Amino acid sequence: MIDGQPPSRRRTLRGARRFARYLLGRRPRRTGALEPGEDAFLRRAGELALEAERAGNVPIGAVIVLDGRVVAEGRNSVYRPLRHPGKHAETEALRAVPDDLWSRARDMTCYSTLEPCIMCLASLYFHGVQRIVFGASAPAGGAGPLIPDLPWYMRGIQWIGPLGDDTSRELRGRVRQSLQRNA
Repeated sequence: MIDGQPPSRRRTLRGARRFARYLLGRRPRRTGALEPGEDAFLRRAGELALEAERAGNVPIGAVIVLDGRVVAEGRNSVYRPLRHPGKHAETEALRAVPDDLWSRARDMTCYSTLEPCIMCLASLYFHGVQRIVFGASAPAGGAGPLIPDLPWYMRGIQWIGPLGDDTSRELRGRVRQSLQRNA
């Protein structure tokens, strides 16, 4: 309400339709192609996800790659050792990047087992990582539906996925179970 006047019906319906499309996940996703050998990085992220699960956390893993080699790894540690909602796999991987490599952040790629959430997308973007590859979609919390609505200065992101391999789909099911168990 502005100055005691309700919003116009047209504006209200437009917002409701946009929100409905977001909830239904019908927004287009930015995609790209994997280069030969990149599936090894997703496999490593899957191994990190299993390590996170063994430690009692949500099974999500991420690796950051520069020039064809892994420079940082991270696994979800939201629940253990201490409950911290910001310790997602992608943010943990960002913390592990050596300081001398940040000047080349635009050349880095983040590989994650699950579609990054909006917090992780923003962290990756503002750290300079422009290419994000993920194995499985996250309909309830993934940032993919928001990509078309990002501000103009964030439009350079390469959003590649879901790649739909069996391991990622299996891990997505385990993520759901883990979240229900720890809720």
